[in-house]
Amino acid sequence: MKINKIYWLIGVIIILIIGIFVVQNISKEANIKTDKFPLSVGDKIGNMIIVKIEKYMENSELSLEQNLKVTLSGSIIVGGTYDPGGMNPDVPWWDDRTGIFELDDNSISLLPNLPKPWSRGPGNGVCFNNFEFARKKLGLEKKDITLKLDNFVLNYYPSDVFDGADFIEEVK
Repeated sequence: MKINKIYWLIGVIIILIIGIFVVQNISKEANIKTDKFPLSVGDKIGNMIIVKIEKYMENSELSLEQNLKVTLSGSIIVGGTYDPGGMNPDVPWWDDRTGIFELDDNSISLLPNLPKPWSRGPGNGVCFNNFEFARKKLGLEKKDITLKLDNFVLNYYPSDVFDGADFIEEVK
C-alpha cells in the first residue's frame, strides 16, 4: 500500500509541475503587460487586435523590449507602388522582399504602429508575408496599386527589419 501512495504522490507532483509550466507559458504569451511593456493579446492598435506577442528573434539575448514581434488581425485597404522584389545583386539581403512601398499619404496613416518607445513613426511600406501568392496574383511588374491587407506583423529589433502583412486581394 505504501508504494501505491508514493506513486500517487509522484503522479500528483508531476501533474502540478506540468500545470504550472502550461499556465506560465499561456500567461507569458497572452499577457505581457507591465509598466515597461504596456501591450497584451486582445489590445487594439488602430482598428486591429493583437493576437500574438513574441520575440522577433527567439535565440537573441535581447529583452522583449528590444526584440519584439507583434501580430495583429484586421484588414485595411492601402494604395501605393507594388514592387515584386526578387534577387538584387546591389542589395544582397533583399531576397524575396515583395511588397507595397511608397504608400500614398492616406495609406501611411492607416498602417498600425506600436506605441512609444517602439514607435518608428509611420512607415512607408510593408512586405508581404505570402509573397509567392502575391506575385502570382499581381505579376512581376512594378506598378501603382490598391490592395486589401490583413494579419500585420510589426517587428522591432535593433537592425533593419520590415513589417509584414498578408496580401488578400487587389482592389479595383
